[in-house]
Amino acid sequence: MDLRKRDIAADRCELTKLRITHILNCAHSKWRGGAEYYDGMNITYHGIEAHDSPTFDMSVNFYPASEFIHKALSSRGKSYLLR
Repeated sequence: MDLRKRDIAADRCELTKLRITHILNCAHSKWRGGAEYYDGMNITYHGIEAHDSPTFDMSVNFYPASEFIHKALSSRGKSYLLR
């Protein structure tokens, strides 16, 4: 699993070079795009729309995120965690 900066997630050429198959975006927002950006790249995308607030309960996303990572690793995929 790669933990890298946001700019690589937008670099389709670099993602292909790194053979990334799954992207978990922990800062997904509707205005930044999402899964559609990776159309045609054989990349599975999962976005978590979290709010930058001390009262936001991020724990509701832990299980879906862990399931996504588990499926990626089980399929021998190479994941990219976008933070």
